[in-house]
Amino acid sequence: MAITFSSANARGITYELKLIQQHLVQHKGAEIRYFTAEKKPNNPNLNVSRRKGMKYFINKRDDIISVDGSLPSKITAEETDGATARILIAAPYDYQFRKQPKSAKKKKTFSGYTHIFTPSPFAKEFIEKYYDINESQTVVDGFCSPLASYINDSVNKESILEKLYRYYPKARGKKILSILRAGKYDEESPEEIGELDIGKFSEHLGDGWFIITNVLEILDSMALLPSSKTDSVCFIDKMIKNEELICISDALITNNSMLFSVFASKRKPLYLLEYKNKGIEQYIKKNYPSVVFKDYYKVADEIAKETFTEDMKKMCEALSYPPENQPYGEIDRLLGY
Repeated sequence: MAITFSSANARGITYELKLIQQHLVQHKGAEIRYFTAEKKPNNPNLNVSRRKGMKYFINKRDDIISVDGSLPSKITAEETDGATARILIAAPYDYQFRKQPKSAKKKKTFSGYTHIFTPSPFAKEFIEKYYDINESQTVVDGFCSPLASYINDSVNKESILEKLYRYYPKARGKKILSILRAGKYDEESPEEIGELDIGKFSEHLGDGWFIITNVLEILDSMALLPSSKTDSVCFIDKMIKNEELICISDALITNNSMLFSVFASKRKPLYLLEYKNKGIEQYIKKNYPSVVFKDYYKVADEIAKETFTEDMKKMCEALSYPPENQPYGEIDRLLGY
C-alpha cells in the first residue's frame, strides 16, 4: 500500500511527518511518496500545477497524510475509490490561534479529508467551530501528536542529551531551560527581550540549570556574563533542531505555537515569549496571561523551583493530550493496518 505525504503550503516534510514516516516504514513496511513544497509559489499558475499534481496522487488511489490544507477540497468519490484514508494531522500552527471573525462562515478547507486528527482539546474545538465537517468525515481525538510522543520518550532524550554534552560538557547533570524564538529578528518588533540581563537571570535560576537559546539579543549579552556563569548559557542555532531541544528541556520559553503546544504535553514550566503578536500570543495573553514572559527574574525564580502553576496546568491540558495516549495505533487503524 502506498501512502502520500502531502505538505504543499511551504512546510516541506515536517518533523511530524518524518516521525509518522519512520513508524510506517519500520513497523509496517509502507511505501511512501511525497508531494511537498518548501516555498509558496509567487506565480498563480504554479498553484494550478500544484493542484493538478495532487490530483495525480489521488488518482493513484494513495492514502494521504497531511499537516495542512494541501489536499483539494473538491474531490469526487470516484477519484478516491480504493484509498483507505486521507488524514489531516491538525498540527498546532499559528492559524489555529488567530482571532476569528464572528460572522465568518465555516471553512471548507479540510473537506477533502476523511479523518481530521486533533491532538488536543483546543484543536478539536477549533476545527469543529470554524470548519465545515460533513457526515462522511470523522474528527479523531484523544491522542497526543507524534511529536509529543517523541519528546516524551526517555530513549530519545538520552540520545539528544549526549549530543548536547559533546558540544557543552558543562551541561551534564543540569536541568535544561530553552529560550527559543521563531522568526527572523526584527528591530521594530514589540518584544523587549534585549533588556534581559542573562547573567542576572542565570543567577536567579541557580547553579543547577543550563540555558540554551537561539535569540540573538541574548547572544550579544553573553559577552558580559561573569566568569562564574559562562558555562551556564549557550547559543545554539540549527546545531540541534528545536524539536530535539524541547525533548531535553525541563522548562521552555518560546513564541512558536508548535513548540509551545507540543511541550505542553510534558506538563512542565512553560512561558510565552512575546514577538510580533502572533496568533499564539493573542490566545495566551487573553486566556492565560500569567504565563507571559514579563517579569524576567521572578520567572527565573519560579523555574528554579520548577513551579507548575494552576494556570499552566489548565493551559497544558487544553493544548495537548497526555503522551500516554499514543497516536500510532490509531493512525495504523485508520490506514487499515
